[in-house]
Amino acid sequence: MASAVKVFCIGYPSLDYLARIRSIAGVDETHIVEQRSGAPTFGGCAANVAVGLARLGVPTGIGMSLGDDPEGKAFLVHLQRNGVDTSGITVDPGATARSHFFLDPTGRYYLFFDPGTSREWCPAAWDFQGAAWALLTVVSRRAAVSFAQAAAAAGVRLVWQLKKDRDAFPPDVVRTIFPLCSTVIMNRTESLYVQECLGLNSEAEMLRLGPAHVVVTQGKDGAVVWGPSGAIAVPAVPAVMVDATGAGDAFTAGFLWGLVRGWDVAQAARVGATVASFVIETYGAQEGLPGEAEVRRRYREAFGHDLPA
Repeated sequence: MASAVKVFCIGYPSLDYLARIRSIAGVDETHIVEQRSGAPTFGGCAANVAVGLARLGVPTGIGMSLGDDPEGKAFLVHLQRNGVDTSGITVDPGATARSHFFLDPTGRYYLFFDPGTSREWCPAAWDFQGAAWALLTVVSRRAAVSFAQAAAAAGVRLVWQLKKDRDAFPPDVVRTIFPLCSTVIMNRTESLYVQECLGLNSEAEMLRLGPAHVVVTQGKDGAVVWGPSGAIAVPAVPAVMVDATGAGDAFTAGFLWGLVRGWDVAQAARVGATVASFVIETYGAQEGLPGEAEVRRRYREAFGHDLPA
């Protein structure tokens, strides 16, 4: 199966715990949790994208560290059942990474993350399993730099879905990785952080540093794709908002599906917006990830034409 992989993803795994709150507590204050999830859901950017791609029929591999706890073993089975190649995963002594999300009534969330066994994970060598595309999400800074440099050396097209995470991606790491990327995907806040790190003033200026395309997601306002011909605006696809957790990862999954199929970046971004619309309609980052037939139907409804065969 490894030889058939088209996209290889790395990043932190996460067992996601979600709680709804009225407002974030200040220092020495106590606030009531209005609602909380029961068992955690499976998450983490790389896993969310990998499962999304696999459900769309793209052979996908993943590299990460899972703990040898029961949750880590269940996570591994979950990925395998969803068709993700897990040969790049290591199972290490300790606890699998966990995320605690606190969601307020305005839709803002506050994230507290324990990386568990992933904290210092970095393989001695990278096996891209023959993939044409590599996806970098949040992981230890050492692994991020090593992975990006190995992808460049191997001629694998690198897509970076970054976060404003100063621990994983401090300014010197941003400056190292950015020129090695084929495409960078981020939201508006993350774009401002990258501009700060690189000493730039716009997304258009980022293109001069190496990436062919820069994609900025904007929630309900859609996304903008920056490329050689300028900026292309892509609208969001209407959906009933339940939980935005994992929407950005779903966008990346749809976008990568479009690139793998050979579609242009504007169409790939429209597909990304379509996949994201499914995820926000359910709790959890992976529960709403759709299959190809569902994406094609909703894409046609949203944009008035069919995706290519």
